[in-house]
Amino acid sequence: MAFDRAEYEKGGHRDLKLRERLDRTLAGMRADRGDYEPHWQELERFCLSRSSGYLTGSSSGRTPGGRNRSRLNPKLLDGEAVRSAEILSSGMASGLTSPSTPWFTLTTEDPDLKEFQTVKEWLDDTKNRIYSFLARTAFYPSVKSGYRELGVFGTEACVMTSHWRHGGATYPLTAGEYWIALDDALVADTLYRRVDMTVKQAVEKFGDNVSTKVMEDYDKGNYANAVRIMHAIEPNMDRVPGRRDARNKAFRSIYWEETDEKDRILAIEGFDERPFWAPRWDTVGTETYGSSSPGMNALSDVKGLQAEKLRKHQAMDYLVRPALAGPTALTHTHANLMPGTITTLTADVDKFRAIWDVNPAAIPNISASIQETKQDVRSAFFVELFLAITMMPGVQPRNIEEIARRNEEKLTQLGPVVDRVQNEKLRVAVERAFNILASTRQLAPPPPELQGVDIKIEFVSVLAQAQRMIGVGAIERALSFTGNLLAAFPELKDKVDADQAADEYYERLGVPARMTRSDEAVAEIRAARAAQQQAQQMAQMAQPMRDVATAGKLLAETDAGNGESMLQRLGVGG
Repeated sequence: MAFDRAEYEKGGHRDLKLRERLDRTLAGMRADRGDYEPHWQELERFCLSRSSGYLTGSSSGRTPGGRNRSRLNPKLLDGEAVRSAEILSSGMASGLTSPSTPWFTLTTEDPDLKEFQTVKEWLDDTKNRIYSFLARTAFYPSVKSGYRELGVFGTEACVMTSHWRHGGATYPLTAGEYWIALDDALVADTLYRRVDMTVKQAVEKFGDNVSTKVMEDYDKGNYANAVRIMHAIEPNMDRVPGRRDARNKAFRSIYWEETDEKDRILAIEGFDERPFWAPRWDTVGTETYGSSSPGMNALSDVKGLQAEKLRKHQAMDYLVRPALAGPTALTHTHANLMPGTITTLTADVDKFRAIWDVNPAAIPNISASIQETKQDVRSAFFVELFLAITMMPGVQPRNIEEIARRNEEKLTQLGPVVDRVQNEKLRVAVERAFNILASTRQLAPPPPELQGVDIKIEFVSVLAQAQRMIGVGAIERALSFTGNLLAAFPELKDKVDADQAADEYYERLGVPARMTRSDEAVAEIRAARAAQQQAQQMAQMAQPMRDVATAGKLLAETDAGNGESMLQRLGVGG
């Protein structure tokens, strides 16, 4: 909703210090980010093919109207880091959020509740609607560029809002375009960003709330001129409990022109939940931005690679087109050294010669060193792991298990990052999409069984499954080792808790919980089986006694003559 100045000022609600508070908050966030910017500039210089211009503030990267645009990075001598960063972003996109395969599902904590058919159908329908919503909001291209930002700069940010035409919109941000701040749980809850708009866009969004300068440009038809808008998203500390209007939501959204009067606000909007995510690759202590990333880890190698490539080119130039020495008679004469031409020389010097000789073996040696450095760069960006994911045919469990076994060490290193991305990014995105659909009544009414029940998000992507499979090989090897020794050491079977081993194995494979029985259910089954076996043993022991009794009765009834039974004849009876 657009900001209404008359409504804002009605009843003494006008806050002349709001802009001052916003500017002070932004100044503090600028100072916090300032320590990272020189490092980010180097990362942009060596790891990206294009520069956004936000970090340098250069006007050469702007359109004639003044809007910021990316520009090609012409100084790169070797693009290994650029290619590796692209493989990492594509691999994380395929491994965590592939648009062609399921990467999350909805469920409940109660295993019995999940068995209701109405609950199953509603959860499945809601999941499909969220997938559809994400597909039409440019979510997948946005998260892919976000993975590249995360892998290079160690931090990414993205905003998701509802949209009157498309239902929702996703805005990926780049380093230098935004500032973040953390809450007391060290989770990003505040985001300020630059929003470069044209005069036409600003007037369409904010109406006559724009500054006099912008309105004059609009009246003159200068629609393409740039307007630098600032946008703040932060927890609404001034909300009135119980009110549900735009200014009393959990998060407030404020727009203003950076160079306009200090008290002018373009719009005040609100969100029921945090509408952005800002995951970090890794952090140290209470640092706001990511302190580590593949790009940061590879930066020294990337810089060395540029130097090695330069030396190789110089060696090739000196070998093919060396610096020459010639006769003094030609000091002021142009000597044509192109093939097929003739240059006249004096008698004392009959040829041009190289000033120094270049050893041809230097070029292969430099090339070998370049290949070693490139491998170090690829290793820092987890290229082999992500190539295995992007080139994996399908998502069969066997393929995922193979990836987990071959890349167990890399997956272990990547584990904390996967957890961060799932919790700080993907969970926020799914919850945000769910809430947008719910608020616009695009979800089916939940069944009565789900009233008041929390919906749980489970991630089932390739990387999520591969993480769970880490250690499966160790379990198999341990059980195989134990089985091989049982013939010689039968008492060794007491060392292994088979039930616990099975539970651990099933959990790592991601076997659905409803396919396995609880420990209590297993104990009941085993108790019933033991009782049945005991009854069978008792029956088997009683059978010989019954046979003896039957034989004695038969002998007692058999006549042996002289009035005696066979039993008496045998001297058994009285």
